[in-house]
Amino acid sequence: MKPEQCPICSNELELKEATPCIECGVLEDQVTLLKQNIEEGFKHDSVEFKEYRIFEKFEITLCDFCAIDIGSFDPEYFGLAKSKRLGYERLQFLKSLNNPGLGKDKYCSVCKQRLSFINFVLGARNENAS
Repeated sequence: MKPEQCPICSNELELKEATPCIECGVLEDQVTLLKQNIEEGFKHDSVEFKEYRIFEKFEITLCDFCAIDIGSFDPEYFGLAKSKRLGYERLQFLKSLNNPGLGKDKYCSVCKQRLSFINFVLGARNENAS
């Protein structure tokens, strides 16, 4: 499989500007909000980004909303048993990102996810299946 294809659906990936959040970071409104906060020197209440460890192995960066919303995923999406609860308490806080910036990531328009999140999901499925 070519590196420019989605590892889940094989759709061609496109390069997009992204915030540090691996879940919602490529959404246009999130990118615009972070740009505005950077330009204004983070004067307003801005979205915070934090690094977490999850499933005792994976380090991921999420915005506050996505961290709280992690429980909305079906546990089976991450390779967990349906009876397993997935919630905010599964995230182990590591650190806050000070003065977060924009980056780039590849995005799958079919899966509606950025490549860093897709790779995390595939890794979690593999890890949790054992």
